[in-house]
Amino acid sequence: MVKNKSPFFLIKNLLLFSNKRQKGMALIMVLSTIVFIILIIQGTVFDTQVEYRSAISELNSLRAYYAAKSGMEVNILRVKTYTKITDTYSSHIKPFQAAVDLIWQFPFQWPPPIPSETNSRNKGDLAKIKENSFMQASFITTIKPENSRIDINDLASPIPSLRKWTFEVLYRLMYHLRLQNQKLAEEIQEAEITEILHNIKNYVDPDTQLERSQLSEPNSNANRSLVSLEELHEVEGISDYLYAVIAPFITIYGEKGLNINTAPVQLIQALHNELPIELAEEIVALQSNTANPIIFTEDSFRQFLHEKGFYDLAKYLLPPKKKSQTTSTASQTENPEQESTSYIYFDAPHNFRMQSIGIAGKSKKTLTATYFNTAYSLTRTRTLMEKEKELKKKQIANQVYQRQVRTTPKSKDNTKDKQQSQTVKQTHLSTIIYWKESF
Repeated sequence: MVKNKSPFFLIKNLLLFSNKRQKGMALIMVLSTIVFIILIIQGTVFDTQVEYRSAISELNSLRAYYAAKSGMEVNILRVKTYTKITDTYSSHIKPFQAAVDLIWQFPFQWPPPIPSETNSRNKGDLAKIKENSFMQASFITTIKPENSRIDINDLASPIPSLRKWTFEVLYRLMYHLRLQNQKLAEEIQEAEITEILHNIKNYVDPDTQLERSQLSEPNSNANRSLVSLEELHEVEGISDYLYAVIAPFITIYGEKGLNINTAPVQLIQALHNELPIELAEEIVALQSNTANPIIFTEDSFRQFLHEKGFYDLAKYLLPPKKKSQTTSTASQTENPEQESTSYIYFDAPHNFRMQSIGIAGKSKKTLTATYFNTAYSLTRTRTLMEKEKELKKKQIANQVYQRQVRTTPKSKDNTKDKQQSQTVKQTHLSTIIYWKESF
């Protein structure tokens, strides 16, 4: 068979081959375009999702922050209400102190938790309130009194007996913590406790020229009161672990002593060498009894110790009972050195550490603030200093005689001090002196 090799036949075959090739290229181009468009769409969807999640995260972060701030405002309102009540009716609320303390003790959160025993109608009402809320976030708040801790700055207090008492309590605290914590016992020896406390005292005492060898960071500012607990890391001997162990028991916003009604077991045990931990645990258990909490007063605490057989402990921890007017002056000034220099007290708390945690989605914000009552702190410091002066006068009067030491002009000065204390109480308001935001 003879093949057709005419020019027209060749041209026709070339055209047919060209059309097939063009169709193949067109198909490839179409498929490539579709793939490209799909990639663009996927990229756009991914970017959109990232931006959306970022926007939601920022929105939730903002919601969490303002939820935490709302919780902090509730805390401040509760504390202001409590201090207003205790300052106004301090002489009348002692029998109802446990109920009044619920103003700051009662846990508060939003939305409120629904107890299982709540009836269905109330559950529905709470659910509607939560649903109609514009906040779309939740917060959890806590309030803790600062008088349940030892003020570390009191190691350099202008009151000598307070300096001594603070040193002794902190020593016993660290001693007992060391016995209960094997890792802490491996970090510090018993003989090092005194050295560590002396290093802290030298750091916070402005009258002590602190050697640079006593600082872990030689460039730090020493010889002044601590402005934050974290500064303890700068003191020689304070390791990270030791700081973590003692931090829950110390503060820089204390009330010049320790409130027996809010103190933890470890600090109550540290008040005296002969105070057993079983007694400290019983004291805390009586106070934390939800059915019938006990708020100790000076007299009831003395009676409690007497019932347990701790007569000497009661004499050490509590001041002696005031003697009647018929008691002679000489007997009142006899052995003034035996008067109690313990700084436990039973007043209502005035300084508080507040925390509010806001939660929205996966965002969480924490606000921490310290509510400090300047008027109370000034008045208490002045009162303690006057008490210290009186104790010294009694010691002098025991050597000479009391009537020449307690003169009439001095009694006028005391009245003036009382008037100044009342003026301070009226003119100074409680304020937020510490505010920290954790993101």
